[in-house]
Amino acid sequence: MLRNRRGGNCGRGRTWRWFPDYKVIDRAPSQRITPVILCGGEGTRLSPLSSAERPKYLLKGWSSRTILQETILRVSDSAIYKEPILFTSTRTETIVRTDAAKAAGAGFTLIAEPAPRSTCPPLITAAILASKEESDALLLALPSDHYIEDLGHFTGAVIKAAGQTGQGKIALFGVTPKSAETGYGYIECANEGKGGEVYKVISFHEKPSRERAEAYLKSGNYLINSGIALFKASTLLAYAKKFLPKLLERVEESIWDVDTPSLQKGYEACQKISFDHAVLEGPIEKVCVELQTGWSDLGTIESIRQAALKYQSERGSLFNAIRSGLPLTPFKS
Repeated sequence: MLRNRRGGNCGRGRTWRWFPDYKVIDRAPSQRITPVILCGGEGTRLSPLSSAERPKYLLKGWSSRTILQETILRVSDSAIYKEPILFTSTRTETIVRTDAAKAAGAGFTLIAEPAPRSTCPPLITAAILASKEESDALLLALPSDHYIEDLGHFTGAVIKAAGQTGQGKIALFGVTPKSAETGYGYIECANEGKGGEVYKVISFHEKPSRERAEAYLKSGNYLINSGIALFKASTLLAYAKKFLPKLLERVEESIWDVDTPSLQKGYEACQKISFDHAVLEGPIEKVCVELQTGWSDLGTIESIRQAALKYQSERGSLFNAIRSGLPLTPFKS
């Protein structure tokens, strides 16, 4: 049963609380993975901590690095990952490029969206670009602004998920709910998993009501959707061709890939739709790998406060300032 899942760490039993060197395991998947880091959002939910010009991922969350830099370094092991593809807005293109270069050097591709179109259009764009270099490319889609405590466990979970993406499957990463949270999507999992950590997904549910979230928590068969997904580019493109043909066509028409990839103004005509709604809620086979480590999407002032009080941090970071007594009363979640 999901409610009796065992804990533990990957990476030969090593526990990594935060990320000094980003080399954590000595095994790698049979195929390297292309990270796709989504640097979106309007930066207004955490105002005045963040703004449209200075989004959350550019804050120094728990270390001397920005949250975006931590995200890039989390997927920087060249034995496992290829160079990442980053998506952001034209408004933040310059500052994101500068910030990302401090973690990745020149080893990344940055694509600025002419207009924000949620998460599905950029992931289709990434799938098209990656498949040009490798017909069966593996993509790891992840937000730019999350906290993950144990790097060794996360990397092991990614490697485990990579072995589950055959035959048109998408691998999701779920987190055990601690309370009846209404701000997340939920993944309903079969009781019987593979090795106790990989589960067949029965259904995917967007943000529930309080009553329904309490039922999910009580059942013990639901995990919170972390917003991270691993899949083959060919899987997403085949799905889009069948179920999202107009969106796929619009994206294909918008890509300009002569010297460096970019998106043309016609991209604005793409439907604004999330990957969760367009794909994960649709008729596609999914599995879920459980993240048995500390995780937060840092989506509200309260979730940032809780993470700051729970996890280690460096002096000069937002977490450390909160632990030191930064008042949160002026802020609204």
